[in-house]
Amino acid sequence: KLCQFMKRLFIFLLKLTRISMLFKLIFIPFKLYQ
Repeated sequence: KLCQFMKRLFIFLLKLTRISMLFKLIFIPFKLYQ
């Protein structure tokens, strides 16, 4: 059960990093334009 929890946590962290990377890709050019 603990192994499954760690797996879910790992997947969650991966999604979080992907979202943050996408956010940076969108946010940085927006900041540069201003």
